Amino acid sequence: MSDLSIIRPDESAVSPPSITSKSKKITFPLNGADAKLRLLQYLYPQEHDEIEFYETIYFMNLFDRKASNDPPHGSDNNGFDNDNGEYLWRPHDHIAYRYEIKR
Repeated sequence: MSDLSIIRPDESAVSPPSITSKSKKITFPLNGADAKLRLLQYLYPQEHDEIEFYETIYFMNLFDRKASNDPPHGSDNNGFDNDNGEYLWRPHDHIAYRYEIKR
């Protein structure tokens, strides 16, 4: 896929991503258990348990999830894959809570 690029957190010249809500500021990286507690409102149901298996959470697009937490609409893998088993990515989606998909 020539239109897909992955930005690693250590390649960024900006400060760690963060989001501020009325009650808290979330700054990455987070450990998996803490991420589940702090990000639960942004997680798809399939991610509720999955996120705890990751030692460190480096990235998650909270702005997109805050605006619209619509679940994926694919045909396989809980909606995340198409009929061919290919991941249906969206710009600013995450790969393993570590990399951001850029278009």
